[in-house]
This record gives sequence, structure tokens and C-alpha cells, in this order.
Amino acid sequence: MTRKIAMTTIRTVLTMLNSGFSYSKIRHHTGASNGFINKLASVARPDLEAFLKLSDEEICERVYPKTPNSHCEPDWEAVNDLLQKKHMTLQLVYDEYCRVNAGQKIYSYSSFCRHYADKKPNWEPQELFTNLHYVAGDVMEIDFAGDDLIWVDEYAEVHRDRVFVAALPASGLIYAQAFENERQQAWVQGVVEALEYFGGVPRNLVMDNAKALVRHANWTNGDIQPVILDLCEHYGMTAQTCRVQHPKDKNRVEASVNMVERWIIGKLHLQAEGHALAKDREQLQEMVRKHMNELNQRPWQGRNVSRRACFEEEEKSSLQPLPAHPYEHGEWKVYTVDKGHCIRLNRANGSHRYSVPAKFIGKRMYVKLTEEKVQIYDGETGMFLAAHERCHSAVGMKTHLLPEHLTPEEKRLFAALSG
Repeated sequence: MTRKIAMTTIRTVLTMLNSGFSYSKIRHHTGASNGFINKLASVARPDLEAFLKLSDEEICERVYPKTPNSHCEPDWEAVNDLLQKKHMTLQLVYDEYCRVNAGQKIYSYSSFCRHYADKKPNWEPQELFTNLHYVAGDVMEIDFAGDDLIWVDEYAEVHRDRVFVAALPASGLIYAQAFENERQQAWVQGVVEALEYFGGVPRNLVMDNAKALVRHANWTNGDIQPVILDLCEHYGMTAQTCRVQHPKDKNRVEASVNMVERWIIGKLHLQAEGHALAKDREQLQEMVRKHMNELNQRPWQGRNVSRRACFEEEEKSSLQPLPAHPYEHGEWKVYTVDKGHCIRLNRANGSHRYSVPAKFIGKRMYVKLTEEKVQIYDGETGMFLAAHERCHSAVGMKTHLLPEHLTPEEKRLFAALSG
């Protein structure tokens, strides 16, 4: 590629030629070579004065005339249209360009990208992005990948798993785990496992408006499911939802999902023509974790540092410590408070009754059943109301009243009976 001389130097050379200076004096004054001085003299003939009156652009076009392009020129508008399709990248489009024009003179990949970048503003306005600053230990964003992880077990049965993704935006560290579905238990278990992998707890959990997470979505902050509020309370996090149709509210996990689809799902699908091979889901998760660790150890493009290194150096110390015990995901039920200000479990759970304050008679309650506890939450606000020791007796239906829930009449009755 010819190195272009500055326009100020070109005009100085032309002016000195017009004034009758010798080549040696012009070369000494401007640093231009004899060959370049001679080229300018030839281009400017026969009228140097008229040539000097031309604009800089006109002089540049005559001094450096464009040579015909001998490369196979792509249809750049068609390239741009292709790139609007899901999962399409410049590398894939370039590979197709090379295949179609095999045997002819084609652009290198870097030249292809540069030419496309020059053409792109012609078809779409350049979007203005805000430079975001993420505080270490502040946020964890969660989502599920859009693509299924297709795998075949040892019995040749085909499975289509969903991949949970969690990301720490400040360092970019990624966690991924395969689940059979996207039900609420998968979301909860994914968060628990992600926090164990990160070794600490951020201050906020940012998520989308999936039904498993949000009861009712709105344009500001959704009505979050009680199980998610309970999960966040256990770990000391604040739950936040994205605005409806604003996926960029969790843009780092969206970017992480793309990385997971390419470097984990894509790699596993290379095993056997579009699917992974695993003995069972446990082995599949080991394979996912292996590729996940490789992705986190992979240096950032253009930087000699990995996600894992950034996390260890900048973010790990900013996370809150994990609680003594991981969150226990129980069975969630909806019950209505009876006239005796208790909720009654169904027959499968012993039909035992557990109290709430009397002012909640007739109200719906969210009830979390674990092996040892019965936890009750207000169905409207999600506020925690009571925790009872769970009774597993199969003999008779027992009523469990907490002292703070007793009405004045009940207190007098119990006092009379004890007296």
C-alpha cells in the first residue's frame, strides 16, 4: 500500500516548483524524494498555478488515483442482512464468501471486516452506547441459554436440556449448569450452585421476568415469587427484575449466554454431529463444567488476562460470605387461612394445621414445606409470617399454635385450662 504524503507537504513542493526552486533545495526543505517531486511535477503540468487552486480532495485524487479493485467484491448489503439473523457472525459469512469465490482473489478476513465496517453506516444508524461501570461484588445476573443442549445417554435416548447461566458483570466470571427444564426448582438450584462456585454472595440478584421468578411483570419492577424472595433473604441479596422487553437491563448475562452457546454447547455438539454423548446427566454436567472452566481461563480478546484472573484479583474479596448452610428448596403450596386462623395441609402432608395471626383469616398464604419446617408467607405481599416445626405424625390431625398468634380469647382459655 502506497504511503500518502501529507497535503501540507504536497502544497509546499508544488509552490516551490512553481517558484523555480531546484529539486535539491525542495528535497532539503521538505524531505520529499526526487521521485515524488518529479511525480508532482508531471501530475501538475502544464499549469502549476491552476493546479494549486484545486481543493485538497481534487489534488489527492490526481496524485493518488484509485486503482481498480481486483478482489471479488461481496454484496455488502446482503452481508449486512445476513448478520441480522440469529447466531450469524462475520466469521460464518466470510467462510461462505470464501467458499463461493474459491479459486479467485478474495479479501483476507481482516480486510473483509474492515470493508464491512466502512460500509455498515450506510444501512443503519450507529447506536450510541453508554459506558457502564460495574462495582465488584454488587450484582449477579441470571438467565437460561436460548439453545438446547442436545445429548444422548448410554441407552441411546435423546435429551434436550436447558443451560442455566449466571454471570458476575464486574469480572465477567461465568457459571453454567444443565437442567432438564426451566422450572422454578432449576432456577433456585442454579443460583445456589452458582454462589457455591463463586465462593461468595453479591449484593443484588438481577433476573428476567420468567413465570418461575415473577408472578406478575410490569414496566418497572415485577411482583417477585415468594420462593425467590426467600432465597434472596437466606443469602442476603436484593432481588431485582428487568423491565419488560428490556433485555439490556441484564446485558452481561446476555453476552455470557452467547459465550456459553458457542464455547460450551457448540463444543459439546461437535462430539457427534450436533449432539453430546454422556452416560448420564451427572457426566454431562462434568463435561459442561470442564468447558466452563476453560472459558473462564481463556484470556479476554485483546487482553492478556482471563475472567478467572479478574475475579480473583478484583471481585472475590468484595463478595459477602456464604451462609453456614446452603438454601434448602422446599415444596411450595398455596392455602387459605381458615376461621381458626390456621392453614391446613392436604392429606398427603398429614392434614395438620399451623397458625398465623388472626387478621389474616380468609387470606391466601404461600407455604414452604421442608423436611423440618413449615414457613408461611402472605400471599399478597410475600411477607414472612410464621415458621413452625413440621409434624410428620400420621396419627390424627394436630393443630400447632404459636404463642404470638393467640387471640385474647384463646389466651384466657389456655390460662383457665392451665390453672
